[in-house]
Amino acid sequence: MLTVAWSGDGKQFAFARKDSLFTVDMAGLAPRFVATRRDLHSCNWSPKGLLIACVSGNSDFVRLGVNFGNTAPSTIVVVNAANGAATALTDSIQNNESPIWTADGRAVYFITNRNGPRDIYAIAVGRSGKPSGDPVRLTTGLNAMSIALSADGQRLAYSVYTAKANLWSLPIPSGAPASVATATALTTGSQAIEGMNASRDGKWLYYDSNLHGASDLYRVASSGGEPERLTNDSMDKFQPAVSPDGAELVFQLARGNSRQAYMIPVSGGPMQQLFATATEQRSPEWSPDGNAIAFFDRVTSTSWVSRRGPDGKWQTPHLVGKDLTHPQWSLDGHTLVAATPGLGHVSLVPSDSGAARTLYQPRPGTTDPIADWPIWSADGREIYFKSHDPRGDATIWSIPATGGAPKLLVRFDDPSRPSNRPELAVDAKRFYFTINDRQSDVWVVELSHK
Repeated sequence: MLTVAWSGDGKQFAFARKDSLFTVDMAGLAPRFVATRRDLHSCNWSPKGLLIACVSGNSDFVRLGVNFGNTAPSTIVVVNAANGAATALTDSIQNNESPIWTADGRAVYFITNRNGPRDIYAIAVGRSGKPSGDPVRLTTGLNAMSIALSADGQRLAYSVYTAKANLWSLPIPSGAPASVATATALTTGSQAIEGMNASRDGKWLYYDSNLHGASDLYRVASSGGEPERLTNDSMDKFQPAVSPDGAELVFQLARGNSRQAYMIPVSGGPMQQLFATATEQRSPEWSPDGNAIAFFDRVTSTSWVSRRGPDGKWQTPHLVGKDLTHPQWSLDGHTLVAATPGLGHVSLVPSDSGAARTLYQPRPGTTDPIADWPIWSADGREIYFKSHDPRGDATIWSIPATGGAPKLLVRFDDPSRPSNRPELAVDAKRFYFTINDRQSDVWVVELSHK
């Protein structure tokens, strides 16, 4: 999705493409490179001067799709269109979004979750693009998604976006495809859950939730009941996976514009970073023996494995597959199943070294399902995956671990129970997934200036 930001005099516009910011002069129409910052989007040109405010990081927040409204750190930056000099207005710890300039160009309004739900803040900006003072909070409890200001600065429009997601489950069907209408809820409440992972003994389901603000780690009995909160701090944590012995949790911690793999005892204790790398460490997963972790780097679409040495220390991860994401271990620990992003392929790759083998790929021009996040069945004989059709409707499929045609298992055919995200967990008897409720409204307010 490409959007443009017009200069105050209407003679130029700016646009961001991935990590690069460009401007275009209407007299020449040739794009001119201005600056590079990671994952640029949501730019807004000052009504006076050459300063452009953009967001760096978490473009999923504004990109339509399964991750729309994604909770992840991002930074508001100001770029000088003449010389490319860039200055950060905010930290890179919280979710900072939707920068807009005041009518006089002396301040930037933006949205951040630095103190809980998303609210509007303002920060004064000098002619050089550097901030003057600290951000000032303008609203409380707004939960805003995006903001826009009228040309005269008298009216502010904002959208309110609420994304709820709770855990549901249903038995793995042995015959005809099951309907999501037969699923049962495991959690309730005003929260957003992304990832979930079943314990090996089938007793627990571990998951992340923002029920109390930041995304923390929880568990609930697979049969339902009162959830147990396992962490309680201001840092967002996602995609927990429990070790085979049930003693440790590995998860991804959002720090800056990246996510890294951390571990914490289930019984409580300090968090420990497993290994420092230049890669992102997303969706870490335990090997069956508990002595290795597989993860993927979303930026490069590569999968990696780190092993725990005899001294208990985690070794430098080694690359196991390119164009492969969401790796999951086989029962014997020798093979990983992974997805090819954008193509919907399912591949098998050795966990030490060796070439990947495509197990399934949709046939061009057919309605074959696009595979998301493949996982092994409890007995290792099948591979399950969720899929979303062009309308976004979800389904769950299986293919034999030896290869073969996909079999439809679950239809998300109840419009009141959509499942927008690709995550899926399984034990010997049941599937686990989230049911989503997404709502949005637009409001306009008259501004008063004191």
